[in-house]
Amino acid sequence: MVLSNGQELFPRGYDVAAIACPELYVVGLDISDIAIKKAVELSSSLPNASCFNFLKADFCTWSPSELFYLILDYTFSCAIEPDMRLAWAQRIRDILKPADTPLSPSPVPN
Repeated sequence: MVLSNGQELFPRGYDVAAIACPELYVVGLDISDIAIKKAVELSSSLPNASCFNFLKADFCTWSPSELFYLILDYTFSCAIEPDMRLAWAQRIRDILKPADTPLSPSPVPN
């Protein structure tokens, strides 16, 4: 996968720090104070720390200041109730730049 320059939205701290670089500013979003605190603790001293940040917010109601060109969410199929998935997809659409794509890896059934 080739990533272009822009802003990305990722869950959890490990992915945020691993992907962030001067060309790719990454936002880590979580609803948990504890998760945000831990992510900051683990990553604030990394050399690329100026290339990402962590926000505590509810994904369903959060209003970002700008749209994202890439959104990675690998919790979709396991953490979101089936009756909430349409709202999730609509929310992704609302905060994703037109013509860009969300990534939501799912396990492949046997």
